[in-house]
Amino acid sequence: LVMPECANERVECNGLNHRKDGRVGEGGTAAIYRVYFEGRIAAVKTFKAASVQIEAAARREIAVLSKVRHQNLVTLFSVEVSDESNGMPKIIMELCAGGDLFHLLH
Repeated sequence: LVMPECANERVECNGLNHRKDGRVGEGGTAAIYRVYFEGRIAAVKTFKAASVQIEAAARREIAVLSKVRHQNLVTLFSVEVSDESNGMPKIIMELCAGGDLFHLLH
């Protein structure tokens, strides 16, 4: 995964090499970064802390995204778990350039 914060910084996760390109959003439990994944621009959701509740919510999100295909929903590309993320999944998905849903609705 290539995750943002430092342009051109490279990180490795589960053998996949990605380039960081910038944080695009942050919520109470996770941050979203713009990444380059398998040659395309994508987003990676990284969880801030490991807890039973956050892990359960992440697994539910992964389950839903892996089953649903719709033009108005982001596409799930991959899920990665590494030692560096304390066992929490990193969700790699389609990047929506229009901003977050909260700001679009309010």
